Order: sequence, then C-alpha cells, then structure tokens
Amino acid sequence: LRMKVEKSVYDDMESLFWKISDPQQPEYYAKYLSHEDFNQLLGVSDSAVNNVIEWFEKNSENCVASELPIRDYMKVECEEKSFYKLIKNHELTSVKFQEFLRIPSELEEYVDYMIPKYIRKEKNLVVTERNSRFVALEEQVEINDPDTQKQYYNMPTNLVGTNATNSQMVYGTGTYGFSYTDLEDFYSKWNIPTNSSHVDTIGMDGKRGGANYGECSLDVQQISSFAPQVQTYSINNDNSSNAEAGTGFGTALLDFLVDLNNEKSIPYVFSLSLGSLSWGSCNLMCTQASQQGVSTYSDCINFVQGQFQVCMYNSSDIVSQIDTQLMKLGLQGVSVFVAAGDGGSHFSFGPFAPTSPLARALNEISCNYTLPTYPSASPYITSIGGSQIKGGKPIGCQWNEGGGITAGCGFALQSDLKMPSYQESFVKNYLSTGNETVFGNYNNAGRAYPDFVSISADVPITQSGFTEIAGGTSASTPVCAGVFSILNDIRLNKGLPPLGFINTRLYQSYPNNSDMFTDITEGTSSCGIGKCCETGFYASKGYDVFTGFGQISYPALERVFTTDN
Repeated sequence: LRMKVEKSVYDDMESLFWKISDPQQPEYYAKYLSHEDFNQLLGVSDSAVNNVIEWFEKNSENCVASELPIRDYMKVECEEKSFYKLIKNHELTSVKFQEFLRIPSELEEYVDYMIPKYIRKEKNLVVTERNSRFVALEEQVEINDPDTQKQYYNMPTNLVGTNATNSQMVYGTGTYGFSYTDLEDFYSKWNIPTNSSHVDTIGMDGKRGGANYGECSLDVQQISSFAPQVQTYSINNDNSSNAEAGTGFGTALLDFLVDLNNEKSIPYVFSLSLGSLSWGSCNLMCTQASQQGVSTYSDCINFVQGQFQVCMYNSSDIVSQIDTQLMKLGLQGVSVFVAAGDGGSHFSFGPFAPTSPLARALNEISCNYTLPTYPSASPYITSIGGSQIKGGKPIGCQWNEGGGITAGCGFALQSDLKMPSYQESFVKNYLSTGNETVFGNYNNAGRAYPDFVSISADVPITQSGFTEIAGGTSASTPVCAGVFSILNDIRLNKGLPPLGFINTRLYQSYPNNSDMFTDITEGTSSCGIGKCCETGFYASKGYDVFTGFGQISYPALERVFTTDN
C-alpha cells in the first residue's frame, strides 16, 4: 500500500537528492538520509498507520497489515483464500493481473494505491530458450575476458576490495540464478583473485536453462571480477514466469525496491541488467497502431506485453513509483547502474516477427520513433551503454558491425522523467551538430542516456562447465558497477562516505577530466538485432547520445572519485 503523501513532499525530497549528490554544495554533499530523516519529510502520522492496520484486522481473515521503517509504504500479507475473499467482499476487484486494486472508502483518506503482489507457493516457471547472446566459444574469436578488458580500461589487474563494510548487488526475477561451481570455474580459468565465499544469494532460486539464469551468471561473474573480494549479493524476489518476461517484472521490481529501501544496511552499489521498453514507449506504439486502424489499443497492449521482455510495465504510475524508490536509494548513498538495452534507439532487442499486420505496423512505428528503455531512462540512475573493439580501439557496439547487439540509447518519453540540469549543455551541444544523420522523432526534454560505456561484445561466461560468449549491456553494466565498487572501497578506507548517485559529480568533472573516458567517435544506434532503421544517434567527439562520454578509463576515474578535495 502506498500511503497518501503530498506531491510537494516528494518534490522537496527530489530537491534534497540533487543537493546531496552535488559536490559543489558541501553543506549537503554525501550527507545521506536515515529512515528517521525520511519519516520527518514524509509526515505520515501514527493514526494513519494504525487506521490501516485496524481496518484489515476488522475486515479480513488472516490478512495482516504492517508498517515499514520508511512510512510511505505499508505491507499486507494474506493467505490466498483470504486475499480473494477480501477482494470479493469489499469489491476491490482488479480487472487484470497485478493492476491496482480499488481502495476501500474507509481507507481513501490514508492510502493512494493498493498494488497486489501475488507470491505462489509453486514455482511457475517457463524455461525459455537460452538467450541468443550466449553462444559457443569459437577459437578465432578475440575474447574480452576480465584482464583483457582491464587493459582497455587502463585498470590494474590486481585490485581487490579490502574494506569489510563494502558490498555490491545484482538483481533479477524469474529464472535469475547462478551456479557456484560455474563461478569457481570462471575465477580459475581467468585468474580472478577471489573465490565464491564472497558471493551470497538472497531470496528465491532461479532455474538453469532460463534466459534470466544466463543473465545472473553473467552479472555475478562480471561484477565480482571487477571488484574481487567485495561482498556480492545476488537477489531474486519473484521466480514466476510473468516476472521473468512480462508485466510481473515491474511489480516485482517495485516490491524489491521498497523492501531494499527499508533495510537497515544496503549495499553501496546496485547493478541492474534487466528492463524493457518503457511504458511511454509501449503506450506510444499502441496509440499509433490504433490511430492507424491496424489494432485496438487494448489488443496492441496485450500483444506487446506478451512478447519476451519487450513491455514489462503496466502503467506510468508503476514507473513513477519505481523512480521514487530509485531516488530514495540515492538519498541513502547507493550508486545504481542500469543497462541501456540491446536494441539501439528503436527496439527492446529487435523487430517483432512480421507475422501479422499489427507486428508489421509496430516495426514501422518503432523505426519512426526513439523508443527508450526503462529503468535506464530514469534520471536517478547511471545508465551504461556498450562498446566493441574494432581495429584495437572502441566503437559503439552495433549489431551490423558484428557486435551481436546494438547498445541502447535515447531520451525518456514519460513527462516526469525530465532531463537533469547537469546534462542540458552537453545534450544541446551534441544535438546542434546533427547534420550527419537524421535523429528522427524523440523527446528532447527527456533524460538522455547512456552516461558512458564499457565493452559489451565477445565477453566470456561460464555455464554448465563450458565457456560461452556473451554480450549486451547486461555485460557492460556489472563491469562498470564493479569498477565503482573498487572506487568506493578506496574511499571507505580513507574514511570517506560512499559515492551514492555519481552523475552530478561526473558531468561537473568531465570538462576538466575528459581522460576519465576513451572517446568514441564511430557507431550509430539505428539498428536493432536483425533490422536497421533510417534514423538514429551517432557517436561523435566528446559527449554523444549513443555512447555518452565514451569508454571508461580507470586512472582518471580513481583520481576524480576517490577524494573530495
């Protein structure tokens, strides 16, 4: 349940977020909030909490409401029969799986949203074919193993975490999980100075063979190789098939973030590889399709939400709530890194199979618009794109150049995902040079992403004892997260606070510290996996929308981020 809180309170919270992440405001910088600080801002009263608890005590059987440390949310746990009886008796019907429930009139004064989160005892898993990014190793492939990547990033290969308070995490749903045996094999094969005792799992078990199982294996192997011996957590809070690939993911992610924000101790770095097209993208596609007369809006939404990891959010409200939770993580000193996606600026991955008039129309619409992914389009996270190595130097990762995928990029569509002020001059300068290609239709008021990149092609992964080749921004994101875990480790050993949200500092520092990145000047986002469009964003000198500031370079990152002078 989300409790009623005035919008002005969240506006004040956002204002504080920008101050706490701004090193040019030393009276606020890195002075992170406690749960008590949040509650003083939120102003949710004891009586509001108690009235909710009492209503469920009086009007349900075996449904227990409880408050959380941060009071803008409460939780209600029910046995399955009690849950459906409650819905029926009080006409709280949700028309569709995981949409908002109707709020009882007695609670309208205290509650904004009631969001059902179904946790079934059985494991409702659909084992999908292994993601096409995981392919058998061929001897002629030049592998970007951890040490090879570190050479490209000018990063020492012997760096390990030493601070006992430092930790990092990866998260996923559905079949998301990994094998400790594969992890040890990976460390042994690539001489990583760590072992699996530094990695723990929390929550539900994933299942080998699913697409998200490969994602988790990649996440854990990469993040722990770039931050060896830093305590690492792999977390799965919903292993249902709907959370693997459908709209259950959005609700599961919100549920996870609410729980995470209410933990006493949160890992300082959070790497998230999963996501899909944003609600704004899916809404735009289906609005266009219905206006063209090829489908009703509802049939189109049902179609796109039925595709694997294409549209995994039910509404703009869910996205807005997730965004608030991401902001709250930053206010507590957590750095969040999110994969930009693998379909360039037009697709989640690639085009829809052209088996119907609707699918063919959606492919045409996709090419006509920049369709952002989420959470990568959130202004409260650091978005990671992808590069590949060509002729010994990095270029933007492109499917049509042998990169396996085209790294995601673009601009947020949803009106509350606005472009942060620290980005404005960089984006304006880039767009003013737009004479080499047609950018197409995009929202120039939205948050632009990614912020920077690392290698997302020809990355090794160990699965079932075999070395395979992986790629995508789900390979580059945990790498960058691990690098910043090492930077946090250095800071913590100096007695400095963790970095928290890094973007404000990053964009402020770049003009005098451009050597934090290797500039990328080749590549375009016009292609998805299997289809190229006429429009896209190209890599260019300095900041660009396809590769951000470029590929990470460790020495300058360490210089800039490990002192607060």
